Amino acid sequence: MDIGSPILGWYISRKFDNITARYRSPEENQRRLEERATDLKNCICQGQSVTLIKSGQALSLRQDIVKSPEYVRALTKLQDEVGTFSNQVAMDIISDDLGMPACDIFDFEPADPIASASIGQVYKAKIRATGESVAVKVQRPNAPASASLDMYILRTFAKVIKKRRNLRSDLVAIADEFGCQLYNELNYRKEAENCMKFNELYG
Repeated sequence: MDIGSPILGWYISRKFDNITARYRSPEENQRRLEERATDLKNCICQGQSVTLIKSGQALSLRQDIVKSPEYVRALTKLQDEVGTFSNQVAMDIISDDLGMPACDIFDFEPADPIASASIGQVYKAKIRATGESVAVKVQRPNAPASASLDMYILRTFAKVIKKRRNLRSDLVAIADEFGCQLYNELNYRKEAENCMKFNELYG
């Protein structure tokens, strides 16, 4: 997942804006600030890193850390603007997991996902053998494999940011807690068990 180059480009642009701010009007500086906030959101979406998308979503709720209203507004858009991955990739993942072609097991109606989020996307389907309507949830490609490296990078950045900005918040502890929650969300078997338990109790 190529996230380094876009993020580096955003960082350099932001630093340049800060250095040259005195030569521009307040209105132009405000426009640049809003533009950079949108750029960061787009960089995170472009990288398709589950960890960074989830981090951005979490930071949109932590104004004590982000502080800039412009960046909070931009990161909030990660809740519903992360996009989808290709249907063919999704079908390949389903086929590999279940050991036979997805189209032999399900009839997808419609063919495109009906919802998408940071970790995966959902298809509406019927089980061919029984005709039962089901939701088929598919994780983004390589999501679990990339999470470990992404969390290492995120934790390293948390240390640097806390030190440079002299923040009271324990960003490393926040990153660790976030990592635990992320790995729980990546465990679809556990999620399925919780769904069945919920249905037994309240269905």
